Amino acid sequence: MDPIKQRDIDADRAARAAAFSLPPSPKGQSPEQDLDKREATATIKRVIASALGFDERSKVNARHEMFGIEGDTQPGWEIKIASQSPMSFKITPPRGPEPSQWLRGLEQHLNAQQIAEIGQAMTAWVNAQAAKIKAKSRETLKKAADLIDEAGWIQGAIISATDGFDAYGAILSASTRIGIYDTEDRVEIQRHALARVSFYMPGPVNNLYTAIVTWNDDPARTKLEVVTTLRDAALW
Repeated sequence: MDPIKQRDIDADRAARAAAFSLPPSPKGQSPEQDLDKREATATIKRVIASALGFDERSKVNARHEMFGIEGDTQPGWEIKIASQSPMSFKITPPRGPEPSQWLRGLEQHLNAQQIAEIGQAMTAWVNAQAAKIKAKSRETLKKAADLIDEAGWIQGAIISATDGFDAYGAILSASTRIGIYDTEDRVEIQRHALARVSFYMPGPVNNLYTAIVTWNDDPARTKLEVVTTLRDAALW
C-alpha cells in the first residue's frame, strides 16, 4: 500500500480511538466540563418555558449539539417545544447585536429581558469553554511530551504498540488521558493543541496533520527536539 495512504488510514484509526476509548465518567460525579453547559441549558429551558407559560420539565427540551448553520459548523442548542403546535429552533451563542442572528425565530416569543438572560447564559458558557479548552490543551501537550519521554518516540507512523508515539499520535493519545468525557470538547482540545505545535513548523501550515507528521519525520529531527517543542507549546 502507498505509504501516504497507509498513514492516512493510521491517522483515521488513531483519531477514532481517541474519540471513543475514554474511561467512563466517575460514578456519582459530573465531569467538570459539563457543568457550564448544563447551567446554560437549564437557563434556556427555564426562560423559554416561563415566556410561553409551559412546564420546562415536560414541555421544553433544550439539547446542546454541533450543527451546520450558514455553511459553518457551530455549537448551539436545539430547542423543541411540545404543544398543540410543536415548535423547533436551533440557536447559537450571540455573535452580533441582533437576536435574529442567533435566536433564529425564537426572539419573537421573548421579551428583551428574556433575550438578554439567554444571551448571558450562552456567553458565559462560551467564555468558560474557551478558558477550559486552553487549559486542557496545555495539559494535553504536557502529557504528550510525557508519553514520548516514557514510551518512546517514533517516525513513519503515529502510534506503535511497542515503540511509542510520534508528535501527532502523542497529542491524540494524551487527550484521552486527561479526564475529558465530552467528545466535542476532546476534539476541540486536540485541534487547539495541534495548532499550538504548528506554530513551531517552518513555512505556512495548510493541514495540521500533514505539517506535524512531516516535521516529526524529518530525518534530522530528534526525540529531544520533539519533546521540547511539545513542552514549549504548552507554555502559552
